[in-house]
Amino acid sequence: MAAKLKHLAMGRRGQVGIDLGLPFLSGIRAALGSSSCSPSNSLPGVETDWGPLRGNPTITRLEDQIRWYDIASGRDKLTYQILKSVEVVAAALIPFSAGFQLNPWITGGLGVGIVALEGFQQMLQLHANWISYRSTCESLRHEKFLYLAKAGPYADAEDPLTLLATQVEGLVSREHAKWVDSRQPAEIRPGGRR
Repeated sequence: MAAKLKHLAMGRRGQVGIDLGLPFLSGIRAALGSSSCSPSNSLPGVETDWGPLRGNPTITRLEDQIRWYDIASGRDKLTYQILKSVEVVAAALIPFSAGFQLNPWITGGLGVGIVALEGFQQMLQLHANWISYRSTCESLRHEKFLYLAKAGPYADAEDPLTLLATQVEGLVSREHAKWVDSRQPAEIRPGGRR
């Protein structure tokens, strides 16, 4: 049962989404493109063997954050693209329904649907979150591979693991601060601007 629930929540190849058993959903996902949601070790030819560091709190935190941002960005990307696709189709159907003089309730309903979908998209900030989460995920991966290669700031660091912990927490803290700031009304932000 647990395996089935995990499959339903993750979808194929680790992609985020709920498999409702509807075959057209996989077609929509394929048409919109995959979200690049994948385990953080899945680069071709690159295996991360943390060896003695496996279980270290810094490494565990890094892997957990990469996974979370990867999944969250994929979820928001897919949801955003589905909402926008439905909006475009509904908008294209309005002149069609008006031209064929279909019931005015149909034409009006399509317009109301477009406004509602756009409102949800703006309220949830799907596009902004998708981009922000993807950026943070890639920044975390960048730090991971710099650490593994002992390159960049890790080449000469006295304690590379402590530096990695500092970098990871800095990235996660900045992302959290941006997320909180984007949810505050303009009146209470410094300067009163967005």
